[in-house]
Amino acid sequence: MTSFAHPELFEQLHTSSTQAKLNPKQLTYWSKQSATVANLLKVPKKIAQFNSSYIQSYPYLILDYRQDAKQIAKLIVSTKADKDNKVMFQLFTLHKVMQLTCQQLDFECYIKAYQDISIKDVDSSLQGRAIGKAIEHARICAIASCLKKID
Repeated sequence: MTSFAHPELFEQLHTSSTQAKLNPKQLTYWSKQSATVANLLKVPKKIAQFNSSYIQSYPYLILDYRQDAKQIAKLIVSTKADKDNKVMFQLFTLHKVMQLTCQQLDFECYIKAYQDISIKDVDSSLQGRAIGKAIEHARICAIASCLKKID
């Protein structure tokens, strides 16, 4: 199992920062799994350390910084940004890339659902604008089905 195979953690990337809550047990599990995978793959120490730093900083990366000075201070301490901010900014970049990846994966599902609906999927007795409305409604329902799977 890879470090991102734990669904509750990966789902945090889909959650808005104001709703995000992270169970400490999940974080510990993710840390252990990540270390196991790094050992199995013989990942270079520097990369393994960066991965560990990401996991430890994750609870702070998902927060709304403009709301909590205490959490900002904790992130600065946990990443040692007061001495060198490079790692903290790299963690921000990694986190945003992962969020974008999740968004793209979600949209692949939405686009496929949209494309899978055609005139063949609506009542053949419909005519004119009613056909277009029925196709649009069916596509919206298909996308809503994707949304339910993601949530």
